[in-house]
Amino acid sequence: MPSPMAAPLAGMAGLGLSLRNDANGDMRVLELAPGGPAAAQGVLQRGDVLAAIDKRNVRGMPVAQARDLIMGPEGSIVTLGAVRDMQGGAASRSAVPGLLAPVEARS
Repeated sequence: MPSPMAAPLAGMAGLGLSLRNDANGDMRVLELAPGGPAAAQGVLQRGDVLAAIDKRNVRGMPVAQARDLIMGPEGSIVTLGAVRDMQGGAASRSAVPGLLAPVEARS
């Protein structure tokens, strides 16, 4: 089930990502909010598999738990690790260059 890009909790900010768990336990980027920190960074794409948040493996982790790891005070830094399926599908994946992004509030 997709995660909505919900409004941040009071005093908390995010990256502007919508994530979902697929049938294999992978956490995929469903959508990037236009103008959000992740979209502005220009590294992640729809369909990328989020593999780690601040070096913590997120495979099989519920989206709500991942959201808790991503959310933080505006201006704090979160590091994401991701892989991208190549033409061969999951059997042929490539690491996405490191993403180090500040979280920001969105109105």
